Amino acid sequence: MRKAVLQISALAGCLLAPAYASAQGAAEPQPVYEKRSYISGLELLGHSFPGQERGGKMQMMIKGDKRYMVQTSFGHPGGWIIDVTDPLKPVIVNAHAFPEGDNVQVAWRGDLQKWIAMVSVGQTEPGAPGFRGVQFWDITNPEHTLLLSSWSQDGGDPARKVQEGGRPHRNYYDGGRYAYISTSPNDEYYLTEGDRRGYQGALQIIDVSDIEKPKLVSNVHMPGQLASEVQERAASETYAHPFSGTSMHGPAYVPTRLEDGGKYAYGSWNGFGMAIHDVSDPTAVSLVSTWVPKRIEGRGFLVHTVDPTHVGRGFVIVTPEEVAPGCSSPRFENSIVDVSDPAHPFKIADLPTPTAPADAPYTSFCDRYGRFGTHNAPHLKAPGKAAANFTCYTWFAAGLQCYDITDPKSPRIVSYFVPEQGADDGIRARGARTADDVFIEWDRKLIWVSTDTGNYVLSSPELGEPVLGPAPAAEWTLPGLNVGHP
Repeated sequence: MRKAVLQISALAGCLLAPAYASAQGAAEPQPVYEKRSYISGLELLGHSFPGQERGGKMQMMIKGDKRYMVQTSFGHPGGWIIDVTDPLKPVIVNAHAFPEGDNVQVAWRGDLQKWIAMVSVGQTEPGAPGFRGVQFWDITNPEHTLLLSSWSQDGGDPARKVQEGGRPHRNYYDGGRYAYISTSPNDEYYLTEGDRRGYQGALQIIDVSDIEKPKLVSNVHMPGQLASEVQERAASETYAHPFSGTSMHGPAYVPTRLEDGGKYAYGSWNGFGMAIHDVSDPTAVSLVSTWVPKRIEGRGFLVHTVDPTHVGRGFVIVTPEEVAPGCSSPRFENSIVDVSDPAHPFKIADLPTPTAPADAPYTSFCDRYGRFGTHNAPHLKAPGKAAANFTCYTWFAAGLQCYDITDPKSPRIVSYFVPEQGADDGIRARGARTADDVFIEWDRKLIWVSTDTGNYVLSSPELGEPVLGPAPAAEWTLPGLNVGHP
């Protein structure tokens, strides 16, 4: 491996967070709060915006040989556009590219000759005034972005003071005719009973062929998600289990556009499991199958993400999200699932759980400050073709963990980067996010990680020698994606 551009800090401060009282009043064990990083098998190339909360979603647009990261963040309202043409010297081009939004999707619209950002916006409290839906922004000129349209998820006038439903979360847009939104379309999706109280996320498909006038195609939900579906809830194993969760997390990924012959959407439906829907006719979507991990009494999302990057090899990777700090609740499964027959998916292996570095002051990441569990996979849309046998996942307190999946029946961890942790601000009750999101430029062989101490860029020998300068994109991960962009 080449000599590292940046050196990982030595043991420069291994601190203990304050003790927190348990429900019984006894002090819980103190989690280790570290201002130290660990690395193995990867090379740290750069660290930008140090000390800032940058944990959020990342997307990319390319103009010629210039590359721009479009990023949302929990620590900064709205979106940033960052010039990462020189990955060692990122430059903020626009710190207010769109004023709100916790989630963004970016794609090139060839018919419009524009780069489009679809942004999730909205309120979560019933009856609270404000917009609930998605906005479409023209970000072709990253310094001067333009709002093209707003889509209210309940189908009404997006300018109304009070709208129905809960805000969208994880969505998907590939630059084609259809956009896929994970949301609660209206107040029929609000339950008041038991621990299900709240909005029930489901799948909404909209037609954006006219980007300035989106229109509803269909709403797709699981039985029991509507307030009126009392009998369906009574008969459902999902609703019978107290910790399964019944709100779709999203997104629903459609690896091949419908207009190009695509058929299947792979969605993360929390307690309903991974769902494969036939969306070839988006006006009459049908459920093909579900695969549900082992139900346990954990706290979090049973299925948080379905990564179909390797569906061409016959499998997807299905991961949960732990929301409790440390390991205060049982662990969910991280599974490789065979979908070669979409009607009969089955698990073939689990991703190995990371173990603490030998020189760490704890024996398990359970004892490091914040949450310990998977969060995100590399996004399905990226420049270059995804590596067939290599992938990485963020694991919150356990940082970035990278896997050899040459044999999907026997995946193994081959490298990791565990960054220093952000400020101890007393949020252990909801679980700090150390490493939040990962984005891989497959063609430049660069791995970006967003964390609560800024953005990091790394390289891996599994990908090859990184490209540290301008580069046009010869291809993208999906067929037809971003064809003809400038």
